Amino acid sequence: MVKLKSKNLSDKSHYAHLVLVVPSIKGWGGTKLDKKVGETVAQQYDAAHDAAKFNKNLIAPKDIELKSIQKIPDKARHTHKAMTLKWSIEGMGLLNSRGLPNYLAEMNSAKDEHELAVQAFLDTYADKVEARKSALGTMFDHADYPTVEQLRKRFEFAIEVIPVPRDSDLDKLPGLSKTERERLKTEAQDRSEILMDQALSDVREKVTERVGHLVEKLGDYATDKNGKKKGVFRDSTVELIGALAEALEGMNLRNDKRVADIAKTLREIGEVDPEELRKDNGLRKEIANKAGSVVDKANLVFGG
Repeated sequence: MVKLKSKNLSDKSHYAHLVLVVPSIKGWGGTKLDKKVGETVAQQYDAAHDAAKFNKNLIAPKDIELKSIQKIPDKARHTHKAMTLKWSIEGMGLLNSRGLPNYLAEMNSAKDEHELAVQAFLDTYADKVEARKSALGTMFDHADYPTVEQLRKRFEFAIEVIPVPRDSDLDKLPGLSKTERERLKTEAQDRSEILMDQALSDVREKVTERVGHLVEKLGDYATDKNGKKKGVFRDSTVELIGALAEALEGMNLRNDKRVADIAKTLREIGEVDPEELRKDNGLRKEIANKAGSVVDKANLVFGG
């Protein structure tokens, strides 16, 4: 792989436009460990007290409202991962601030959906608790259940946006000797260069993986003279290319015109009607060649 050269983050003219986004999505599983019941079961089977754990289902295991809430965080994290680049701590994403409005629009949409699902659950929470009395029998304990307000906090969905730290920030820290400060700056610069190279490689991976999938599907799909189809080509394969084009604005860390050109080409591909691609062998070949050139260009720009 080509080594990607990146300037350190103390160069404000090059990196002042970069931000870090950190989604925090909490949850509540509706279960609780019951040590007393676990010990009773262990005694019943003549087993050690720590041989097994017993979790009570405080809410019905197939509760529709709770399941609806639990589906949203995975979707939101997938969106976050697709629209940002890996940076330092797990879950933290790097973004060009130009892509921030698009990112926040997508994540806030997920947040709104999450809040509506949480409210639907809380509206019937008291009834759900009451219904579990008979199911849990003598294991039921009101003290196991959080209050509505406690639950609202447990289901928190927050998005933090912070500027990328720079080694010059160390100048603001008191109590450091000049030698120590310079050592820490050097380490910060080295680390930032590694992280930036990894982030740029992440762009290449996202582009080549998704566009490469399109090229593969276009190549596998065909119709003979009788209209018989070979292979599977889904609308989403093209739609995801359009989404990638939009996300690339946030991934263009250096405001590189070549990356903007890649995004433009992807946007054009994403606007092609999937049904027309299925019908027209010539169009499929044209788009496959166009997509293939994007993969080549991405490898040239980002190293591969």
